[in-house]
Amino acid sequence: MSGRYNKTKMNSGVHIAMSAQLDNIDRTCHDVDICLRELQLPDLSFDIQLGVREALTNAVKHGSQNDPSKQIIFQINKQENKVVIMVKDEGCGFVPFGTKPPKEGPLLCCGRGLNIMHHYFDKVTFNERGNEVVLVKGI
Repeated sequence: MSGRYNKTKMNSGVHIAMSAQLDNIDRTCHDVDICLRELQLPDLSFDIQLGVREALTNAVKHGSQNDPSKQIIFQINKQENKVVIMVKDEGCGFVPFGTKPPKEGPLLCCGRGLNIMHHYFDKVTFNERGNEVVLVKGI
């Protein structure tokens, strides 16, 4: 059973505050699919849900250390000609690999999600602390 999950609909998207639990990822992806249909962007569903799933999994497992008492903030909204997604956790963050993760070496086994995000999104940025990612997809 998923823990805290508070969803607020916005004119052009959704804001969700949830407990850091893997169950909430499926619930969020379902809400993302509904949101994209309402925004008349169903063709973007696969790419966006893939990125959302990767970002939320990182936030639950790495950022929140699977601690359901920690909160994750998720937001998706349409802005002009793009969809913007933000995921923020309460963890201490990490140091991003510059613009793109390495293609080989010891960090490769832990960077596949980042590779996926960079492949499916036009822009992937992190805050200075490394506990917030913003994904941008042109429409």
